[in-house]
Amino acid sequence: MQLPHELVVFKFLPVLRGQVVRILLSEHKLKQTEIARAMGITQAAVSHYFHADRGHDEPLLSMFPEIGVHARSIASAIAEGASEPMQVALFAKAVNEMMSTERFCSYHKASSGIEQCNVCFEENFARFVPLRGSS
Repeated sequence: MQLPHELVVFKFLPVLRGQVVRILLSEHKLKQTEIARAMGITQAAVSHYFHADRGHDEPLLSMFPEIGVHARSIASAIAEGASEPMQVALFAKAVNEMMSTERFCSYHKASSGIEQCNVCFEENFARFVPLRGSS
């Protein structure tokens, strides 16, 4: 059984980070060491993301084109000196937005092999709709 959050950790975050790194290198012309310092990762990780040894998944990028939009926004913020807490907020916002889509639920069902799963829907429903008796 694979939890929805495992997909985020093992699939979405590496792809999102990979996109951010490639944008920072190609468009913002930052050096690998500058990116590593700014993002709190190693220079070796930056290199792996850049060379697509890590964080590259074309089918995922095709299914979730908004990854590119979020990556561009995050890369711009980093290039402008965003603090690590701000980066955490931007990454979390991107992940939460993607997890709240029906596509994510479908992707989770296909990846986990759980045919009758509706956890993604229930989790997002609980996140956005107050439960009875709560204010």
